[in-house]
Amino acid sequence: MQVRYADAPFIALEHVLRIAETLPSQELVLDHWLRRFPKNLVRISTNWERPRFDLDATRQEAVRQLRALEEKKPELVTKPDFHARFMSAYAAARVAPDDAMRHWSAIIAEGKPVSLRVAERALAAPRDLDTLERVWAQVQKVTPRASIEGAIPMLDLYYAQNLVRLGARDAALSIAKPYPSHRQLAWVLGVLPEDAQPNAQTLYRLCQKSAAQLTHNGLDLENVLFIMARNSPFATPFPGPKDIPATHCPELD
Repeated sequence: MQVRYADAPFIALEHVLRIAETLPSQELVLDHWLRRFPKNLVRISTNWERPRFDLDATRQEAVRQLRALEEKKPELVTKPDFHARFMSAYAAARVAPDDAMRHWSAIIAEGKPVSLRVAERALAAPRDLDTLERVWAQVQKVTPRASIEGAIPMLDLYYAQNLVRLGARDAALSIAKPYPSHRQLAWVLGVLPEDAQPNAQTLYRLCQKSAAQLTHNGLDLENVLFIMARNSPFATPFPGPKDIPATHCPELD
């Protein structure tokens, strides 16, 4: 599943289905394939992958395969977490926003609490501000706004990040203003923490350095946010004040 092919950035659905048919639990194989989709689609945006694959064509082909999986295995969406898997995969392709929102609507329709991790991916799925505002209104009703006292709630932080992603930096600044600087948001806003927060300044510079390297490698803000997210499959442990500084992801350097 993790093999990078010479003629394709990821294993095709037809081969995945053949593998799945030989195993006792097909769901595990298909779940793993779906989980890998966002990571694979980020990789093909790098400078060294772009000459090998047509990015737009690869995204369209990814959507075709996702829709084919839904058609061939309609029972998957009755299983826990598969709507979230499909939502994230369609969102990563960027060319099928209606499909991503279709699965988000199905998650909402279940009437169950939504985890912070799924809420994060839901807020990252919209391609325009109007849709983001609609998802934000829904997320607030189904995901608890838990936070450390005095710190920005993570739900608000994810919303602010995606406001910046879609060009609404001023709105994001107004959300962040009442709270101390947060390492996952300060670099996105481009606001250096105050002198009274020396550790925060160090983390800010580390994040800026990582983001700059990723941008240099050909990735846009959406991809950089995905890689540097707390729950990203690319994530490495972030350093504390006494740790050796870590980077975002050695495999993309």
